Amino acid sequence: MSTDRRSRDLPDSGAALSATSSTMPVGDSGQLPAAWLDELLTLSLGTSTPLELFVNLLDVIAGALPSGRVGGVVHVLDESTFHTFVRSPVASTTRSKVAPGSPLDMPSVSVSVDAKNHAAAFYVCYSDSVARHVDVMALLTRASDVFRCSCARFDELNRALSTVERLHSLEAASVENTKLASLGQFAAGVVHDLSSPLTSIVGYADYLIHKGSVGSIAPDPEDFDRLRRISDSANRMLRFARSVVSYVRPSADARPFCSVHALLDDALSFCEEELRSSGARIVRDYAPGQILMRGAPEPLTQAFVNLINNACHAMVPGSAVLRIATRIEPAQRVVLTFEDNGSGILPEHQSRIFSPFFTTKAAGKGTGLGLAIVKRIVEEHAGSVAVEHAEPHGTRFVIALPIDVQDPS
Repeated sequence: MSTDRRSRDLPDSGAALSATSSTMPVGDSGQLPAAWLDELLTLSLGTSTPLELFVNLLDVIAGALPSGRVGGVVHVLDESTFHTFVRSPVASTTRSKVAPGSPLDMPSVSVSVDAKNHAAAFYVCYSDSVARHVDVMALLTRASDVFRCSCARFDELNRALSTVERLHSLEAASVENTKLASLGQFAAGVVHDLSSPLTSIVGYADYLIHKGSVGSIAPDPEDFDRLRRISDSANRMLRFARSVVSYVRPSADARPFCSVHALLDDALSFCEEELRSSGARIVRDYAPGQILMRGAPEPLTQAFVNLINNACHAMVPGSAVLRIATRIEPAQRVVLTFEDNGSGILPEHQSRIFSPFFTTKAAGKGTGLGLAIVKRIVEEHAGSVAVEHAEPHGTRFVIALPIDVQDPS
């Protein structure tokens, strides 16, 4: 019987009256038969919660005392909630935030028990002709012991389950890390294989552009435009391949000043074909003036390209609108928003949207790396990125980056 602080939240306990005769199923020695005690122990193994166990223990006590009245109170300490039960003659249950009194008018015997996160009391009301006091006390004492030990077992089981869940999470993280390691090796090979032909394409395109500009050949404006597109596209492919490598092997190169608005405009020009095929209308809502930050222009542009392309894929051609806005916050930060009116992101996907290899696109339509690369690039620039639901439908990506210079002119 426990008397510490938690048991004092329950009504006063202890044996009150004594009886001399019994109609309980007792043995020749006047003690409770072993079958009843075995049933108490069996109950502790077949219940899923301490509250369920307490109710079952009351049922066993009521079955052992068919002519008595049985009740009990459980205080769930974590929830600061009291549960009161009466098993006979009419079963009833109440729940309260206030400590109740005894559920019986004149309890003959009461036993309290204090277990981890639970304090409880068993009550029995009987007459002298019903049961012997010593037998009832023995039954309640054994029930309280079973309840206390089972609560400890419940706690151990919960700790074991938490450990198992933690191990499963670590296992999943290990699988993702293995994928990223494999991606790094693959990306290095891609860069190596693409660098030579792409460098040749860029070199020859630049040579022809220079040759035409100095008048060595008669320039055709349309051909000039095609050459510039070849050069820009090849450079973009080089930047993308390098950004994949930087995703798993960040560069520590010094970062120059770059214009946030210029990077956004460059990203839009690189996405010209995607924007044209989706029929998207671009709304620029830039903060006034020039916003400069120290950063790596190519990775930042690639991050913006990924967000713009994702928006194009999510919107319906003909009614697509992509709004790109910037604003300055007092803490020397610039906030960029990319808001589309596409299909949106399901709430259950928002927590995983930046995870590597996670994609909602059909097989063969996406690798699941675009937004993971965006998050990595932004965080490498001491920034943050979040996804929100845009009203009435659509998606809004919000990027916050530190800035160094704001020139309102």
